[in-house]
Amino acid sequence: MQPRRSPRFAVQFPVSFKGDGGAGKGMVFNLSMDGCRIGSDDAVKPNTYLELHIDLPGCDVPMTIELAAVRWSEGQHFGLEFIRVSEEAQERLRTLVRSLDPAAHP
Repeated sequence: MQPRRSPRFAVQFPVSFKGDGGAGKGMVFNLSMDGCRIGSDDAVKPNTYLELHIDLPGCDVPMTIELAAVRWSEGQHFGLEFIRVSEEAQERLRTLVRSLDPAAHP
């Protein structure tokens, strides 16, 4: 297993997803610039691809991750690697991750 490229932060954000394996809803439980872990009653399989719509606090419009690969699935949780993210969503994600990182607020 490869080490993570960027730190993950514990969060609880509602998410909806759809892809080649179907659609569902769940909760993002950790988040980084490169991926996330989602808990959901809707099962997904590894090596499938999803589009995500993450509801962020204080935002009327969900953040869309255009393409994410399911890298693992265990029980009601699965891990995703972000593959394609628009520039706007990257900036929103960067701002969010900075706000979650205590090292960014000395």
